Amino acid sequence: MRFAIVGQRGVRNDVWALPWSDLASRLEELGLPLWNQEDLSALQLPTKDDLGNNPWLFRGPFRPVNLALADTAFRLVAENSLSQRAAAVCDELLPLVLQPSLLSFYAAEFSAQEYSVHDTYLQSNPLAIEVSEDALEKLMELTLLHPQAKTLHRTWAEVGVVLVELREIGWIQQYFQRLWQELGWQDAEIRLALAHAAMEMLDFDLALDHIHAILAQYPDFGPALELQHLAEKQEQVPRDAHAGHNHGD
Repeated sequence: MRFAIVGQRGVRNDVWALPWSDLASRLEELGLPLWNQEDLSALQLPTKDDLGNNPWLFRGPFRPVNLALADTAFRLVAENSLSQRAAAVCDELLPLVLQPSLLSFYAAEFSAQEYSVHDTYLQSNPLAIEVSEDALEKLMELTLLHPQAKTLHRTWAEVGVVLVELREIGWIQQYFQRLWQELGWQDAEIRLALAHAAMEMLDFDLALDHIHAILAQYPDFGPALELQHLAEKQEQVPRDAHAGHNHGD
């Protein structure tokens, strides 16, 4: 899933000693920030019991003969089977977690995946990801607990890309407006999603307000420059285009 792995590097706080150096190094390779204690707290999953006390928890439910014959079984192509398996694992872990966490968000997000090329076989959009209100609510709940966690800033940035692709204007206005006004987030990606929503509503002046705020911080931010070009001409983003979408450029 795109917003599980795409991130943005920043300036690490060298004063803060990173625990679990292997984990920190792996997250850095993925572009996910882990620069202070709040970033770490947003990723932690406090559990009721030590997971190591249950040796059967992570063992597969299949009999050995089923596993041995799995490659010979006839089955249809199931593009979302990995998401379904991931959702099942997350659901198994949820009862063990004591407080809101990213696990709750991913459990809801994986469960929401219904896309299949059998539905629209001409679909070529690599960001054909379903989003549910339940998943967004879970993510907002965690964000209110850790509003400064860079990991959550990056997660919302990637969620914004998906919502823009899906043209889910209502959800952008509901959640990203809250991030911007209530939590004071000034991230370029947050304002960019709001600019898209404003343009979809034909409020080009509001869209330009968001775009100009982005360009004041990042004058060369390509997606904002593309949107500015359209907004100044009072044109919407074409339905078959990706103009103004932050795809990690």
